[in-house]
Amino acid sequence: MNEEYLKNLQKTFPNLKYFNFDGNSLILNYNGYYKIPLYHTNLTLLNPNIFYLNPTEIFQVIYILELLYKDTLNDKEIIFINNYTNNYLKYNDLALSGNNDASIKSWGLGIPIYTSYDEQFFNKPGSKLIQQNLITHDNDTINGKTKGPRLVRTKDTLENFMPEEEENLVADYSKAGFATIILIISAILITTIFITTFVLGH
Repeated sequence: MNEEYLKNLQKTFPNLKYFNFDGNSLILNYNGYYKIPLYHTNLTLLNPNIFYLNPTEIFQVIYILELLYKDTLNDKEIIFINNYTNNYLKYNDLALSGNNDASIKSWGLGIPIYTSYDEQFFNKPGSKLIQQNLITHDNDTINGKTKGPRLVRTKDTLENFMPEEEENLVADYSKAGFATIILIISAILITTIFITTFVLGH
């Protein structure tokens, strides 16, 4: 099913021309050769807007979605999840500061982030890692440990941010990010204070 659906998608999304299947394994042949078995991810259920991301990012999103199902993670997978989450946070911070291009990236890369809050991943290590990174980032933001709207930049190169070449690795928006919630609450409080001050002054 995934293979046939990919062929149909390739007619619409040029970035998918670098992808193909070998059995149930998704292959990316783009600045290297990368392969992961898809035990859980059904391409037909993904929002097709994800395929507007560049090939590397598409592969990363799908890989993280697979990792969410794992009961144990090796060191490389832990590093990958941490790097991915921090990369998402970088774009999310830029999006919150009004960067439209970053908003598109943040939306696409955010799919596994939001999915990690699904009940089925509640006790999974991948979900816990992602949420720990979000909490740490928000605490750093609140305590002024981050400069401006961005987290410390992580290396985004393919070599440092992809599964090992030729290695078989397993990789719904349910809740908004904590930073978004804080931003919304702050806006509501400021608006309430302004209106109250205006009414009392008149």
